[in-house]
Amino acid sequence: MTFQFNKCSEKSLAGVTLSLSPVDFCVTEGLRTKERQIELVAAGKIQTMKSRYLTGHAIDVYAYPPGCPGGSRDWKYYE
Repeated sequence: MTFQFNKCSEKSLAGVTLSLSPVDFCVTEGLRTKERQIELVAAGKIQTMKSRYLTGHAIDVYAYPPGCPGGSRDWKYYE
């Protein structure tokens, strides 16, 4: 299977080390700026300024397994 990222995913992956999954997925967030991290802490969405997102060692993804065009939050696709 060959993967091709859309422009949004490519932008989110800038500066991030990536290992591919056998399941198709969308990258929703990658390398964060310090300002974005501060914004998330202030909003109560995260609790720390010590984050792997700040160093490009973390990404947020949403899985699109075969037969599930709307995507899935089922944990088995994220293990």
